[in-house]
Amino acid sequence: MDMQKSKDLNGQYVSCINKVQDYIESNIASELSLNVISDVANFSPFHFHRVFKVVMGESLFQFIQRTRLERAAGLLIKDGQLHISRIAADCGFLNQSVFSKAFKNHFGCSASDFRKTHSSGCIKNTCYFKKQEKPIQKLDYTVRIEELQDINVVYIRYTGPYKGDSALFSYLFEKLYRWGNSKGLIHFPNTKAIVMYHDNYDITQAHKLRLSACFTVKSHFEPEGEFGSMIIPGGKYGVGYFELDDTQYQQAWDLMYGEWLISSRYRPDDRNSFELYPGNGSAQNRKQKVAIHIPIKDF
Repeated sequence: MDMQKSKDLNGQYVSCINKVQDYIESNIASELSLNVISDVANFSPFHFHRVFKVVMGESLFQFIQRTRLERAAGLLIKDGQLHISRIAADCGFLNQSVFSKAFKNHFGCSASDFRKTHSSGCIKNTCYFKKQEKPIQKLDYTVRIEELQDINVVYIRYTGPYKGDSALFSYLFEKLYRWGNSKGLIHFPNTKAIVMYHDNYDITQAHKLRLSACFTVKSHFEPEGEFGSMIIPGGKYGVGYFELDDTQYQQAWDLMYGEWLISSRYRPDDRNSFELYPGNGSAQNRKQKVAIHIPIKDF
């Protein structure tokens, strides 16, 4: 949610909405009725759907439907071999007919036409971004395939435009650090900073994009107000190691999807991508070490 709205809300409401968003994202293929979600939120159904709409600016049903459709759109782009009926089921739709009607109402075209349009120019239909013809500047990077364990994190969430807004990221991490440090959760250099992106920038409207600024912690910590807790699922990741200034992040992501991934023997799976900051970069060049994590699986 946007920062002004977050400031105006009781912290328990923010915690409740964050918990519900995390549950929906992790159980997108399951039944997500008002009664189920109200139990997660520990609210009565009568009150919760009103609270959710006031906080999020859309009804619970609209949020679930949009999240499912945008997840499906991402899968259509990322995995050209995945059948549309499978995508519909994996995203929680009862059947392909229901999915097809909802998809066309939301995006203005059929799922198959969406896949053709957004996959043009992408080898193997697996990349988020088209390969850049003329990179602004050659970036040196290395990629390793890594098997990760689950990662416990605490986070503060933001909803809205964020591309290129370095001041926003600094604000979020500073606020999270002050809270986490007061709870004895921050232990540099063992604690790592992570940015988790919950939506596809090319699909979701900018004012509805969600990100979580995170710090790693040793074990689960109970959410407190606007500060949440979640587990980043482990598994196989393609990890690209970069040193970047504030203007090079998009290029780095383009290289990971549009250069490395399409020439690899892997395809992305449905976990979220994220950036991990392993340590200090070059102060002289004002660059930050960044490890871009792309969740992958074998073809």
